[in-house]
Amino acid sequence: MSNVKIEPLTLMCKRCGQPFTWIKKWGRNELGRGFHNGNLRQYCDSCRHASNNSVIKEKLKEMRGSVCAKCGTNVNVVVHHIDFDEWNNTESNLVLLCRSCHGKLHASFRHKLGNLKELTRTWIEARVG
Repeated sequence: MSNVKIEPLTLMCKRCGQPFTWIKKWGRNELGRGFHNGNLRQYCDSCRHASNNSVIKEKLKEMRGSVCAKCGTNVNVVVHHIDFDEWNNTESNLVLLCRSCHGKLHASFRHKLGNLKELTRTWIEARVG
């Protein structure tokens, strides 16, 4: 049987300064493996949705041909923020990745410390052969 702990947290949005509630979940599953539902959120739902500016994303896909920078596929391409800051929508901070490569990128950096921009660029440059 899983041992799940739930803790509601009141946090302050980094963009608008308004408080919002985030439910933290952690514990161990049936196999005894630890889990949690991610890092603390930094933005309220309203601000998070505003940061997903579809105009910027579509413009980037038009300019770069809607191709994954890692594997070259054109299927399920999404925009990744190189510095992991969803508010930094400058062109030099955005890269197109397919959902598969995007998930692998986030999984590979989950526990790493250091310069995320440099780690991301190095990871993308090590193209699939």
